[in-house]
Amino acid sequence: MTGEEAGPKRSRSPCILANNRKIDYFVGDTLDLSEGRFKVLYDDETETEHSFTDQGVEITGYDAQKTGRQKLELHYQGQTVEFDVLVSPKAAINDEYLKQEITSAQGRKETLAYTFADAAKQAALVEKLDAAKAILENHDASQEAVNQALNDLKQAGADFEW
Repeated sequence: MTGEEAGPKRSRSPCILANNRKIDYFVGDTLDLSEGRFKVLYDDETETEHSFTDQGVEITGYDAQKTGRQKLELHYQGQTVEFDVLVSPKAAINDEYLKQEITSAQGRKETLAYTFADAAKQAALVEKLDAAKAILENHDASQEAVNQALNDLKQAGADFEW
């Protein structure tokens, strides 16, 4: 009997491959399917490997605003398999040092060193001070942005140390 006479291959449940798929997210993150892979096992013991982004693959159940473990479903060729992702609250931003440096920079503007500095150095301090304040007001700012603003402000303020 040939393969054509036997009819089309029948698949069993897909099997998720654990390697390289992203399972940890923060609130607001987009579901990243780029590295996800799965295998489909057939009754004749053959298998095919697919990407989460292949045509005909549907992933359901993800809510970027809901924290906690979420059960997602992968649908492919009439089969479904579940897998979990974890959505965590956004990490708290540590901006205390930036707040302190802003206070220090505002105080530097009242010093003789600032008064007698050249206009370019004064402008640099004002520019970095304004940028640091904007970062504090931006509730979506990352820790990296806070750290960069802190370093920039410190560097601009260093010209006014006695």
